[in-house]
Amino acid sequence: MWFVFVFITMCGFSTALSAHIRPHRALYNIELKHVNQDSDIENVKGKMSFELKQENKGWSISQESVTSLFLKTGDSETLIAHYNAWESEDGRDFKFVSSKTCDWVEIDYVEGYAHFSPTEFSVTFKQPTSEKFVLERYAIPPVSHIKSLVAAAKEGKRMLHERVFDGSFYGTEVGINTFISKKKPVCAAVKSKDVKNQWPIKMAVFEENDEENGLPTFEMTQNLSDNGVMCSYTLDFGDYSVIGTLEKIEYIDKK
Repeated sequence: MWFVFVFITMCGFSTALSAHIRPHRALYNIELKHVNQDSDIENVKGKMSFELKQENKGWSISQESVTSLFLKTGDSETLIAHYNAWESEDGRDFKFVSSKTCDWVEIDYVEGYAHFSPTEFSVTFKQPTSEKFVLERYAIPPVSHIKSLVAAAKEGKRMLHERVFDGSFYGTEVGINTFISKKKPVCAAVKSKDVKNQWPIKMAVFEENDEENGLPTFEMTQNLSDNGVMCSYTLDFGDYSVIGTLEKIEYIDKK
């Protein structure tokens, strides 16, 4: 999942919404990139599909990943994650549903909606329990985060700190420290007359407790093109990391 947050200023809001991203459907191949010698992981393989499109006066996100972890003991685990969300065009209303299964047994299901405004940042959960609360700190939803990243990269910024709520971390938003490297030619799968650049981006993602000790929950790097499409990404979990590489891209016309 990708996410990002902005400081509690309307300037942050307008900057994030100024970037242009293109609706698309993408397929990524997932492989093991690195593993520590003392890790239980032997290999990782999988696929991830990601769809971003405009509908109902906003943006919808659909993401599904199937990942098999092969252990040194000879055992294996299959993790399946589904995520669907809708975000209003102005980034103030947000609905989300996510689920996770391990070896086809459901281990997590979250459903709810959120409202982001200058005066209230509220979240209402339907599942796993029914409850409503107000976020203590300002956050933005995931599509606004993508727009914020692209806008910052195009403006030549090298660092960005934001807070994001996408529903995948039950009950909380996350803090994200982003470091943006210099642009380079975009990957062949995305390249066109209108898309020529990509930026290597490294993000340190912090849940609330991890921010206090300064250690990120996990780290993620992306090669992000100037139309919002990821050419590749890496997820680092500490004892092992995986890389996702763009296999197929299809642009979706606005309906």
